[in-house]
Amino acid sequence: MIYGLSRYNKLLCSTNMKLYSILPIVIFAVSACSSDRYAVASDKTVSVFLNETDAGYEGSLNRDQIEPIATLQQGERVLVLKDTYGKDYWACKIRLQNNTIGWALCTNFNFQGSR
Repeated sequence: MIYGLSRYNKLLCSTNMKLYSILPIVIFAVSACSSDRYAVASDKTVSVFLNETDAGYEGSLNRDQIEPIATLQQGERVLVLKDTYGKDYWACKIRLQNNTIGWALCTNFNFQGSR
C-alpha cells in the first residue's frame, strides 16, 4: 500500500493510544501498592526524623545537622506508610514499633511484603 497506513499499522497505532490513556491509572495503582509494607533496618543504625527533608539530607555537609527523634538498630522492623522522592533522596514515612511516626532514608531498609 503506497498511500496511508496498512491495516496492521492502524491497529498498532490505535493500541498504543489505548495504552497511553490507561497509563496514569497503572501508575496510580503501582504507587498505591508501594505503601503499607514492612521493612527491616539494614544498616547498623538508622536515624528517624520528624520530616522528609531532614531525613533526606541526613549527613549532608552543607546543611545544619538535625537531631533524630529516634534511632533504629539493625534488624528492627517498621511499617512503611508512604515513600517519596526528593531532589537527591528517597525517603520513607514510617511507623516504629512504639507507634512513633517519622521519616528515614528508604535506602537504609530491606523491604518485605505487605502486612
